[in-house]
Amino acid sequence: RKNLDNVELFKLEVLKNELAKVQAQKEEAAQADSTEEYQKAADLKTRECQLIEDIDKAIWYLEYAKECKLKWEKLK
Repeated sequence: RKNLDNVELFKLEVLKNELAKVQAQKEEAAQADSTEEYQKAADLKTRECQLIEDIDKAIWYLEYAKECKLKWEKLK
């Protein structure tokens, strides 16, 4: 169980790091004047939203797992 939590924590950190990179790229693309860069910014915004959703799911999973673990401990 502990290893699974560690894997999920690692995944969460990877997602957070990727989100930071995407946000930086999005800001950079939004500053440009070309249509291609605006399209790139829009695509990055879509990716940003997906990453935020994935992060929320990972956090929910970790909280749920912790809650289940506490309930299990009480049953012992």
